[in-house]
Formats: sequence, C-alpha cells, structure tokens
Amino acid sequence: MNENTQIKVSFIADFALSALLNKNQIKIHSIYEKTINLITDGQLLALQKKGSEISSVSVIADIQSFDIKSDSLVYISDKSIVFQDNTKQTVFDFSKSTVINTHLNQSFCDFEKIRSAISLSSCLGFRLIFFDDFSLSDDFLVLGVAKNIIDNCTALLKSEDYEKACSVICKLVGLGTGLTPSGDDFLCGVLAGIKFCGLESHAFSVCLKKVLKDNLSRTNDISRAFLECALYGYFSKSVNSIPSCNTDEIYKNFSLIGHSSGFDTLCGIYYILKTFNTKKDA
Repeated sequence: MNENTQIKVSFIADFALSALLNKNQIKIHSIYEKTINLITDGQLLALQKKGSEISSVSVIADIQSFDIKSDSLVYISDKSIVFQDNTKQTVFDFSKSTVINTHLNQSFCDFEKIRSAISLSSCLGFRLIFFDDFSLSDDFLVLGVAKNIIDNCTALLKSEDYEKACSVICKLVGLGTGLTPSGDDFLCGVLAGIKFCGLESHAFSVCLKKVLKDNLSRTNDISRAFLECALYGYFSKSVNSIPSCNTDEIYKNFSLIGHSSGFDTLCGIYYILKTFNTKKDA
C-alpha cells in the first residue's frame, strides 16, 4: 500500500498561482536542497521549503526538507500539486495558501536609501562595481566586462541614444555563474527600477523589454524565468517591500537572497534610480 503524505502550502505568489490554476501539464525541471523547480506550459515555478525567500514564482510549503524522487509523476488536482512514485504519494495543498502580491505597482525614487543598504553589505558581485575595488575579486574578469557594459550604457543614456543603450546593457544577459548569473539579477533590478520610476512608457524601457525578450535564450531556464517575470512587472517580495522599509530592513531582506543575487538586483535598482534622477537634475 502506498504511503500518502499531505503538506500545506503556506504562501504562494500570485503569478505562480495563476500558472498552477491553468492546470496544464506539469513536470519536474530540477531538484535542489531547498527547491523543487517545476515546469508548466513553459513556465518555471519553484516549490520551496518553509522560510524561503518569496519570489514571483514561489510556492512555499510548510516543510523543512523534501523527499521527492526526480522521476516522480507530477500533476495538479483539487488545488494541489501531487507527486507520485512507486512507494508514496506526496500532496502539496495550496487551496488555503496566503497569496502574495508580487506585481510591482509602487513608485520609489530614494536612490540614496538603496545606496546605503548596499554599502552595508560585504558580499561580492556587482556591488564591487559601484562601491568597492573589484580588482581583488575572483570574478575580476566578469566584473570588468560588466563595468565596461554599464559605463557604456550610462554614456549612451546621457546622450539619449536609447536604442544603442539597450543593445549594450543586454550584453549582461547570462553574464556570470550560478543558477542566476549576476548579469541577469542586475537586469531584473533595472526592470524594477524602471517600474519604481514610472518609466514604463519611456523609450529606453520600451526598447529594453523588446531586446531582452530577444536575448533570453542566452541564459539558463531558472534565471530566464525570473527575467520573464520581471518583464511583466513581477518581482520578489523583497523588491516589492522596498518603499515601506528602512535601510536596515532593505539590507536584511536582500541579504537572504542567494550568494550575491539580492545585492546584484539591488544594484540594478540603484543604477536606474540614480541615473534617471541625475538626468532630471542635469
């Protein structure tokens, strides 16, 4: 007789919920210590253990570890994600989950508060480009390439050559290592900064979204999922909470996201807020 385990999904992102309710075919993409990545209709979703950072694709289960085989059958039934193997059935019930709004609709232009939060961090990644000497970093070559791209983009933005600026900054897609390369995290921050500044109809924003969509194949499936969400205005809980947080809270929230991913994203937000505020003052 097969073992049957019922597990409550405590929190679910609105974007993830919408994807699950479509009840399309679903399968396992990859399994990690803290996350089971799923694919449904081409959209990646992240089934995560309790206490994980909530992103736009998160499904947070009330569990501390997973015991799911990679070859398990997966399907959606009665607002539950069901995993079935030869010995057991594991059901993750999202019928009574707290739904987290991850669509960014707020304005925020205090780039100094973002700068202060980033300066509190000692992590590596893109923070070193803006606030430290990256010549001693193991990622020196990657950061050197990234700095040249960002500096060139800045110059083009100042001259209002937005089409070329987009072409340049999109060279960051896939740049770096890990599940979400630093270049992709930075670009997610850039898209969030655009939302915060209310620049969605700006020529740079319109062009950037088009060029990014054309270049998503240059990165991995997991990172591409976050970029796609950002293109539609969906971001992590930490990004959405920035306007209501003080400097210390912003620092703590983004410290929880990956090795340097949180602060790479925060650098992207800082870059847009500072760049376009400076343009207004010029």
